[in-house]
Amino acid sequence: MFDFHIPQYFSQEELEALAHLQGARLEQIDYVIWRNIANPQEVYEALDWIVLGLDSGLEVALHVNADNKGIEVRPLDFEEAVELTKLQFNGQVELSRVDMSQSPHWQALMGKAITMVGLIDDGPAGAQNHLLQLQFGTQALEISLNEEGLLVKPVSSQ
Repeated sequence: MFDFHIPQYFSQEELEALAHLQGARLEQIDYVIWRNIANPQEVYEALDWIVLGLDSGLEVALHVNADNKGIEVRPLDFEEAVELTKLQFNGQVELSRVDMSQSPHWQALMGKAITMVGLIDDGPAGAQNHLLQLQFGTQALEISLNEEGLLVKPVSSQ
């Protein structure tokens, strides 16, 4: 069951990676789609990774963690992920990497600096890892976890 009654938290290493986003300019966004192809009439897809390509050449990858209860920040070796997924799911699941830089959510943000990374701070416990917000001046996107993997949506200004 999907709920946040028992929060999970970003590690110190993940928080440091997220801190590197602040001030960086966004150059490319890739999504990695997890696709169950066992039944061609009912293909199931989920957004498994979001890869932020920065002006420094650095890529920061956000991924659904192993127990599907949080977002983790870790490097993506796409070829390795494809092979591991094939083995784990006996060829019934495939991964595809898609450039989403020109999609409605991201197009206006290309080339803009990330001015803030917003997290839910639980004080001494840490920052919850089921949601984060990327602020680009007056525009912001929320990246969260849901039943279907990762979800990206604009944050409405109030």
